[in-house]
Amino acid sequence: MKRLLLFCTFIAINYTLFSQSKNLKADTNRILTSFSVDPNNSNHEAKLKVKNISTSTLNLLWIREELLVPTGGSSFICDKNLCYAPFTGACPLNDPNRLAPGESLEVKLTYTDNGSEDPAHFVIWVFEKEDTSSKVKLDFLYNVVTNTTNPKADYSKVKVYPNPANTAFSLDNAAGIQKVELYSLLGRKVSTHNLSGGRSIDISNLSEGIYVVKLFNKSNQLVKTVRLQKRENRA
Repeated sequence: MKRLLLFCTFIAINYTLFSQSKNLKADTNRILTSFSVDPNNSNHEAKLKVKNISTSTLNLLWIREELLVPTGGSSFICDKNLCYAPFTGACPLNDPNRLAPGESLEVKLTYTDNGSEDPAHFVIWVFEKEDTSSKVKLDFLYNVVTNTTNPKADYSKVKVYPNPANTAFSLDNAAGIQKVELYSLLGRKVSTHNLSGGRSIDISNLSEGIYVVKLFNKSNQLVKTVRLQKRENRA
């Protein structure tokens, strides 16, 4: 939170230096989005608008600056023309946003937190293609808040399939599941699997029989237990 307050203070002092343009005007130059980390909803959307206050049609471009991005976090931009992939950091020169006099350009930035509880800060510069000095600065800040009233992830929807399984099984609706452990009916752990690389679990080396599948969240808490039958193919 202290880091976020420092950013807000910096912006409050400096954003007016970069928000002036004879042809462009932003409804507001900064937006703070607060959210709680939720494994079922990792995308957080914020929008700002830039208006053409001139008497001519303008061709507008934009550039994204990533000032603070937590590990694993990402963002993508949507403008008048398209929603771009996260690796696209600037509007294509050959496809500017054409704005008639009085028309506004909505710039939408979607931040994906990937489970991080750290703040994020992005800047979008919107400027004229023919006059890059005519520009406005848009600040997008994202802050995580603790809210115990928010609903927790619904792990009851997690499904193990197929069941019975032969060589592997998969998880459906598994957002928030970080680790899978398999136990025999006698309580002996037979395998452990981390889900960072996918949702499929290889059981080809296990003998035929019944196993207990234990599912753990990112806090290493046991959230669900399922019985799984390993069945060999019959000739």
